[in-house]
Amino acid sequence: MATLRQALVVALILSLWSFEAAAQSDDAVVVVSSGGVRHVQLFDLEAYDGTIEAFAAGRRRILPDSAAASTFTDIKVLPDGSFLLADASGRGFMVSDADGALRYELRPPNAIPSIASASVVSYLGPGAPHQVLMGDNATSRASVYDIFAQGYSWSYDFGASGSRAVITQAIAMPGERIAAAVNWPAQGLSSVDVFKLGPGEGPAHRRFANIDHFGGPRDLVIVEGLNTVRDLMARADGSLLVTTRFSLLSLSPAGEVLWQLNVADDLALNGELATARWLPSGRIALASFEPGHWVRPHTNHRIHWIDPSSEGAPSVVATSEVLDAAPVRLDALRGHGGTGTFGFETDGGEPAFGDASALVLSAELIVNAMSFRSGDRLSANATLLNPGAQPIALERVGVVGLPGRCGSPHGTARTFFEYRGIRLESAAAFEFDGAVIVDPSFVPGPWCVFVSTRDRFLVERAVGDPIEIEIEAERIRPPDVRDVELLEDVGEGDVGFELSEPPTPAESEQGCACRLAPGSGTLGGAGWLASLAIVLALARVRKRRQRPLRR
Repeated sequence: MATLRQALVVALILSLWSFEAAAQSDDAVVVVSSGGVRHVQLFDLEAYDGTIEAFAAGRRRILPDSAAASTFTDIKVLPDGSFLLADASGRGFMVSDADGALRYELRPPNAIPSIASASVVSYLGPGAPHQVLMGDNATSRASVYDIFAQGYSWSYDFGASGSRAVITQAIAMPGERIAAAVNWPAQGLSSVDVFKLGPGEGPAHRRFANIDHFGGPRDLVIVEGLNTVRDLMARADGSLLVTTRFSLLSLSPAGEVLWQLNVADDLALNGELATARWLPSGRIALASFEPGHWVRPHTNHRIHWIDPSSEGAPSVVATSEVLDAAPVRLDALRGHGGTGTFGFETDGGEPAFGDASALVLSAELIVNAMSFRSGDRLSANATLLNPGAQPIALERVGVVGLPGRCGSPHGTARTFFEYRGIRLESAAAFEFDGAVIVDPSFVPGPWCVFVSTRDRFLVERAVGDPIEIEIEAERIRPPDVRDVELLEDVGEGDVGFELSEPPTPAESEQGCACRLAPGSGTLGGAGWLASLAIVLALARVRKRRQRPLRR
């Protein structure tokens, strides 16, 4: 009997512990700080003896250790636990998976400066955004970028009045709406703009602003206290959580101030405010910082948890220890769908796409020769077919080469040419061709060449049978007497003679407005060895005679 009671007590304790752990995770946040980082910090709450205390819950990797540390301006947790990060040292935006591997980057580092925020407008899969809303301070525009179409599907110029606009956040909302937090420093103007892109009731453009001004939309609502907006979040009902320099405001869909918490109102708050998020627990996480102390600790670098349901004004219920650097952005560790709206994962729905593993080659891969020397043009073509009943979306399709024989490839693979943003309807075929100039960087010896696809979930696959080609080593002919005589006649430094640079690989005729993570242009040998082992073991390696390239 005593043993039974002990077992029941243990079971009760475990159940209570599990409940408390679940409750804690509802308050957990992920924080990205100033300066170059490869990790984000985690913070959570715990209840102990009737009090609530904050504690550091560790770190989460967002970049591999081999990658250079990067600076970020925004972070949103996607449904599969991966991270959407803005700016990323000039990449525009990037997606990092839950293990810190770089899944996608819009551009290489330093290519697109001044992206202040990134939010998902639509998905192709849980961790694969389709359309991303960006706040671009280099152009003063909020724009929706379509990854597959490689272009912008919507854009609004906040600098059209001639005054520079600073966009601090842009989010997606239900009902095909978009909201942006904007400052015009020269005018002392701050606003939250809400756009309705689809049909339905309500104005196409409504602005909540701190002052009346010239050049704004017809639907203008003045909101006192909306000064120097820093961050923005929404709820599905259209209410807004606005972080300003010294205040946190809750606004109704019509712009009425439901409540306001000022830094001066609570002794736990000091410095300036950076960012705030509603949490699954019902609380709000708010980050404060001290300007000028960006990459070193300061007593005002903290995370605060606020209870908005308390009687009267919201109050701080817990505060973290000092952070090592100024916080830039935070999000709930459980995420909000990556949109910037609480619990909203976009209402566009996922297209009914088929499985990319069903793709076949209706016309096998053909190359223009079986052996090549440095300076030769290596051309290839193939036709990809979707035999299924549903459309199939591909991030890219191209021709890839791996040093070594197809049964035992080795070394680093390279993409000869590729096409991006491909959609194949049912029974549709995509015929593609391209070329690359063989240069001295090609390792002499056999190469395994094959068609490679990358699907909407960023999974790489080899399609069809591979081909083995040979890259011949450079032949060095010893100089003879005539060579020596010729050199003597020419003389050293004669005008008209100069060394030429080796030819560079030719690019695909189709341009690219985006760039995948390392592994798309130059593929890691270890990753491809693992993925190709099964495909190539079953493939029949065909050594072919030279066939003319089909036009």
